[in-house]
Amino acid sequence: MKIKNVQIRNFKRFTDLKIEGIPETAKMVVLVGPNGCGKSSVFEAFNYWQSSNFSQKIHQMNSSAQKEYFLKQRAMIEQIDNHSEYYLDICKIEIYLHQNGNKSKFYFRTAYRNDPGFSVNTLEASGGNNTLAFIENDQRVMLNYQKIIKRTIDRLYEEDNDSKTIKKLREELIGKLQQSVQNVFSDLILNNIKSPLEEGTFYFKKGIVDHYNYKNLSSGEKAAFDLLLDLIINLDEYQGALFLIDEPEVHIHTNLQGKVIEEMYNLIKGEGQLWITTHSLGVMMKAKELSLKDPGSVAFLNFDQHDFDQAVTLRPSPIDRVVWQKFMSVALDGLETKLAPEIIVMCEGSLEGKKRFNFDEEMITLPL
Repeated sequence: MKIKNVQIRNFKRFTDLKIEGIPETAKMVVLVGPNGCGKSSVFEAFNYWQSSNFSQKIHQMNSSAQKEYFLKQRAMIEQIDNHSEYYLDICKIEIYLHQNGNKSKFYFRTAYRNDPGFSVNTLEASGGNNTLAFIENDQRVMLNYQKIIKRTIDRLYEEDNDSKTIKKLREELIGKLQQSVQNVFSDLILNNIKSPLEEGTFYFKKGIVDHYNYKNLSSGEKAAFDLLLDLIINLDEYQGALFLIDEPEVHIHTNLQGKVIEEMYNLIKGEGQLWITTHSLGVMMKAKELSLKDPGSVAFLNFDQHDFDQAVTLRPSPIDRVVWQKFMSVALDGLETKLAPEIIVMCEGSLEGKKRFNFDEEMITLPL
């Protein structure tokens, strides 16, 4: 599923927002802007649109709390209570159609992801992707652990697997996850998964330790592992889906942010598409690198410095010098001027020079 155009009306931050011209080649769409500009509200609107289109009934906001959370103006709440057709106009999405069908699937992750530790000793059926609002906490590491265990049991009793070795089955179940962890981390290897009859959790090799419990990972390591685990586990179920991740950089340092984004970008195949919101330097730099490597594969939507109380139309921004400077001002929040040098030192020399490390000429100091 790939999105072409969007219109969001009288919803949260927006009076009338149109997003147009996202190319069909876009594998990843990056929403860039500071806190409070409305990036997450786009994902909320997508969530609302999905529930309205696939619940066989119009998704109405039955409580005053829901209306106050989703609707832009309080005065509008009383006016629309008896007009169900209004709810159909809140969000409209136009998608590119493909031969494999046009049934739309969305998979959402909020910015509030935190699974500090877990140990499973019972298995329960897990529910679907039930994100109700993007202010909710989103804990899925334990749920995805249970999905792996369930798939292990299912594979064990499938007759088609009778001739497979345990090693082969293990590679099919967690091999892709192990490879992604290895691609992203230089000192962390997914080593083992303990059964729920023991201490049911993930174990890693880190340094000289072969039995490193998930709960002992740093918050950044957990956040990165969570994103990789969740995407890989759900790719089969959500084939060709739109994966929406609000601020994937949370808890993760700059260099690791780029590695995680690149790995997720590489995992998305075929008709799938990855949407992310960000104001992170590491994410934007990696997204720019990927867009230059494969033109048309990354679309940037700039949410900065727009008055969303008015009608606004956004189109993908070309990554020229001016746009990139705007993105840097979002990431650095004015610090870019503090980081600029007050003095530039210029020097000339010869590669055959013997003094001053090959620079023989006098240095010239130019004040800015």
